[in-house]
Amino acid sequence: MKIVTIHASKGLEYPVVFCPFLWSGGKAQEELVVSYHEPERDRQTVLDFGSPRRERALELAAEEGLAEDLRLAYVALTRAKHRCYIAWGKCNGVGESGMAWLLHSPPAGEGGPLARLRAHVNARSSDELRADLAALEAVAEGAVAVDPLPEHTGQLLAAAEVGEVLVARRFTGSLRRSWEITSFSALARHSSQAELPDYDPAPSEKPPIEFADAEGVFGFPRGGEPVRVCTTFWSIARSRSPSMPS
Repeated sequence: MKIVTIHASKGLEYPVVFCPFLWSGGKAQEELVVSYHEPERDRQTVLDFGSPRRERALELAAEEGLAEDLRLAYVALTRAKHRCYIAWGKCNGVGESGMAWLLHSPPAGEGGPLARLRAHVNARSSDELRADLAALEAVAEGAVAVDPLPEHTGQLLAAAEVGEVLVARRFTGSLRRSWEITSFSALARHSSQAELPDYDPAPSEKPPIEFADAEGVFGFPRGGEPVRVCTTFWSIARSRSPSMPS
């Protein structure tokens, strides 16, 4: 089992995918500087440092955040080869998530898309949101299944009701105490599922470029092993001569 971010999962495929937090939304910018693209200026990038149009800038930035959230939801849902699980319900911020736009798209009307989505979802009860999911399940022809969670009673089960005494497993592994600087190439070298591009590379008719062997300082061996050797040598030299600069 692997826990990865949606950004890191791009271009990869997993047999089964769990997406427990696609309901989370509301990533509005709260920094002093607000970045957005002005639709009245041919989508020109704008940095707002506190102008009189700041409220409008925050609204546009939030709408762009919704679009990005929707794109990331698509990435997450399409990583699964066999099955994908998501958790859904009327949680705080669900009306501002990209997944809400897919499952509970608001009707056309006045205002921006984020404002209409927020008002539409917040006005609906949990039963109405569940009805939207049931309607999707009905037209999905078996591709989508909605499985409601059992009602939580707020009471803990006694050990006798569970049938056995539950005990946490003891950790018998080992943790490395030392630290080191690594790189993506080093991680990918030991990975059985390296990241692949999510597009087909364009064919190239150009012959491969051949580089001459570097000389002098530019011929220093690549990789982490020469760096570790140099670091070890320097540590030994410093221990024998404390006056050496660090």
